[in-house]
Amino acid sequence: MAAGSRSGGRALVRRRRGRHCGVPAASSLRDPRGLAGRASDWRDLLGRLALTAGALLLAGLAAATAPARLSPPTGYRPVASWARRWAYAAVLAPVVGWALPHGLWVAGIPFGISAEGLDDIRQNLDLPTAVAVTFVPPLAGLLALGLVQRWGQQFPAWVPLLGSRRVPRLLALIPASTVSLALVFYGVLSATAAVGGTLSRADWAVFGTLFVFAGWGVALGVTTAGYYAATRA
Repeated sequence: MAAGSRSGGRALVRRRRGRHCGVPAASSLRDPRGLAGRASDWRDLLGRLALTAGALLLAGLAAATAPARLSPPTGYRPVASWARRWAYAAVLAPVVGWALPHGLWVAGIPFGISAEGLDDIRQNLDLPTAVAVTFVPPLAGLLALGLVQRWGQQFPAWVPLLGSRRVPRLLALIPASTVSLALVFYGVLSATAAVGGTLSRADWAVFGTLFVFAGWGVALGVTTAGYYAATRA
């Protein structure tokens, strides 16, 4: 009877563990390094943002190609200098705070990361994923320049069907606002998980990359406010 009870208890524990391990979010919160660049986390985050931005882009293009009921103001409206500075910060944040340390880790350089964390990254990231994780955020950060440049208010002449037409304000404002809020939320969530997680003092750069998202989101949000102020009717 005792042996049967012990075997039944072990089976119950295994079933509970199986159910627990089937929840990806739980494992990510237990290991903050997953929030700092695991491929599964990035695919999920970028997939959601891409779907949202794609839907907004299609809606904006439909509005841009539709016949205008009123003659909108034309010409480029310069954005305030403070908005330009925040736009440059939004571009530099993912380069300095994300691409640089991740590039060093992929190359095997233990910059602000423990030996265990470095081995984990190199073993779990194949080359295409490592390249995407390292370079996609900086490339996406370049889009912030559209909020302070002419091409963010007027389509370039070489764009088919839309060339030289005014960019609908919502086509820039809605995606930029959505992404800025998502970046701040993701940064705060990641940093909060890291505080009670398994990071050590040797992982100081890993912890720093988590705050990059929040700072990037704030910079993008302020830049978006500058675009809104400049393009008001």
